Amino acid sequence: MTVINKAQTGETPLLGIALLVFGVALAAGTDAIAKYLGADLTVAQIVWGRYVFGLLPLIPFIFAHMGPGEIRRYLGLLELLRAGSMLAMAIFYFSAIQYMPLADALGLLFLYPLLAAGLAVLFLGERISAVFVGLSVISFIGALMVIRPGYGEVNLGAIFAALAALAVAISMVINRKLAGRTPVFAGMVVATVFGLVISTPVVPFFWVVPNLEQWALLAAVGFSSTLVTWMLFSAFLHGPASVIAPFGYSEIVAATALGYFIFGDFPDGWALTGIVVICLAGIVMAMRKGG
Repeated sequence: MTVINKAQTGETPLLGIALLVFGVALAAGTDAIAKYLGADLTVAQIVWGRYVFGLLPLIPFIFAHMGPGEIRRYLGLLELLRAGSMLAMAIFYFSAIQYMPLADALGLLFLYPLLAAGLAVLFLGERISAVFVGLSVISFIGALMVIRPGYGEVNLGAIFAALAALAVAISMVINRKLAGRTPVFAGMVVATVFGLVISTPVVPFFWVVPNLEQWALLAAVGFSSTLVTWMLFSAFLHGPASVIAPFGYSEIVAATALGYFIFGDFPDGWALTGIVVICLAGIVMAMRKGG
């Protein structure tokens, strides 16, 4: 799973698009590994592995560019709240994909840009437009098509995916408040260390002894999550968000393909239509905000 963030402008949008497309494809692969691991390991272990192995590639850069005093500078309340929301997103999303196909969960996660815009109205005093209201209604209809309340039992995975989208939206609103205050790398370090500190004392209560293959896959989840984060932030340094951000929705293609070939999952007609509706609304929102 990946979170598309707003951009700085640059000179090479094609490079930015390439970084984003490869980044979200890698994110879909990471989610597939997490879903595969969930058949034998607990979500708590997968989340812990994401943080412990995600921190390892950051350590050389921490020693090279940051010291303990430097890290303490970025341990304010907002930074910790953002790290907490990112941890909540990992917990909820890794839980969601254990109950539903990758593409369905990702489609619901893509509600986050519109949720973030709504939260910005409430907490940042931003104005709401008629277009935003229309896109929100369209996205809600798309979500109902994926979830289909009243059509059998409500999938617990859908609830987890919606909570993950809300957690991402909260982190994005906090990002807006912290804009220009916390460097990207410092934010990555704080979020990773926070997630590790919180998950480590919890994971022994949910521990299942992994075999060698599972340890390797846990490491892959952690390393690839850190690489994905770097690729996404780097992508938006090379061009305007309105040009680059819509390509992030290509992740749904990778998630659908991986879900089909690895797990035999494919969204049914209603879910697929709902996913397309949500993605189109998000693309329009990204293009309007970037412009």
